[in-house]
Amino acid sequence: MLRTAVVATLTLAACGSKDPAATPTTPPATTTTSSAVVDAAPAVADTPPPPDAVPEPEGPTPCDQIVAHVAGLGHEIDDCSDDRATAADVACYLGAQTFAATWPCYAAIAARNVMADSKDLQGSIVTAAMSYASEHKEFPTGKTGLVPKTACCKTKDHLCHHAAKTWTKGVWRSLLPDGGPEATVFQVSYASKDGTTFEVHVIADIDCDGHLLDWRTNGTWLGGDIRLENADPEFDD
Repeated sequence: MLRTAVVATLTLAACGSKDPAATPTTPPATTTTSSAVVDAAPAVADTPPPPDAVPEPEGPTPCDQIVAHVAGLGHEIDDCSDDRATAADVACYLGAQTFAATWPCYAAIAARNVMADSKDLQGSIVTAAMSYASEHKEFPTGKTGLVPKTACCKTKDHLCHHAAKTWTKGVWRSLLPDGGPEATVFQVSYASKDGTTFEVHVIADIDCDGHLLDWRTNGTWLGGDIRLENADPEFDD
């Protein structure tokens, strides 16, 4: 069973932080903390590299090998990262004879990074809703239902596939103007009946065992302030 831990309610300015769980700030101004860190960093552009710098390793990277093998199976992947892929992941992919058989390999990587990935997707949607409210004095109105409707685990490769046009319809045009994910382990939903409140869900069943992980955010427009309430799943031992 999953337990849901409800994070304390936050009160944010309508132009608040781009991170929905962060301490309220005043968006959509650029995050001053990040800017300050960047500005305070010593200039390195004019510093020549040390003469004995270690050269880049030659040969294909883990992602190069994974992408090439998946291409040989007749598919493409564009979300591979050498920061995440390991030698074990490469071996897993290279041992798969069909694209569907690569699912355990993808799931292994996704399981290690599901928290960060879910927060990225959730944060993009919530930040867009807040930015919209700062300009229009209400949240984008509409109800998407779960996207896609079919659970990821019911597909052949256990992934949720999203056509690019998915994110150009209805309220998604305001929430993910730059487009959304193409293949993930997540179903997502957004709902706002009258623009004064909204609810976002990012749902995953990593092990395909029926135990859903549900990252939820509720937002309320308070005529100048935005109140956010987050509920994150906790993993049982």
